[in-house]
Amino acid sequence: MFEQIFEFFQSFNKYQAIITIIVGSIAYFLYKKSRRDNKIDAAKLIIQEVRYAEELIRNARDVGYNYALANKILPTNSWHKNIHLFIKNLGETDIDTISKFYSNVAYLDKIINYISEFINKKNLTPEILDEKDPQKLQEEVKKMQAQRIAALQLSQKFLKEVSEKIDLIYNTPAIDKLRVISEKKWHQLF
Repeated sequence: MFEQIFEFFQSFNKYQAIITIIVGSIAYFLYKKSRRDNKIDAAKLIIQEVRYAEELIRNARDVGYNYALANKILPTNSWHKNIHLFIKNLGETDIDTISKFYSNVAYLDKIINYISEFINKKNLTPEILDEKDPQKLQEEVKKMQAQRIAALQLSQKFLKEVSEKIDLIYNTPAIDKLRVISEKKWHQLF
């Protein structure tokens, strides 16, 4: 095989061989740099997402698990899109820790979204109204308000249970390993 490569380069003049080697080396370097930059950017984004989600969870825990229904805790999910980039750098436990955090927070977001949709329903009064019987109307409205309050109390309890099960990971070895990756300099190719 080496003989074939050697013969290939002998068929060119000296300058063509040197130029081919230089161009090939530059292309390889740019390819490796692009992959490394992508990995660094993904690590930075994942760290930011974890920090942001933990801040919102911590704030909600401090005020009785009251979440701002307009805010998503995990607006993007870069971990599941980029997990393949970190297989060589993270151990199984680290990958499991981060994956579990993302899954739990995504579930919490679904619950918050469901509660938000429930609260924002436009039709909160009975569909069949008997205008001739105001007392019946008042009873129906009170019944619906009581159901709504009960549902909100139950959802608040559920939010608390789910939130308490989320382990905060920002200061764990798994995220520390991502920090090391995100802080690599341009000359640290591998």
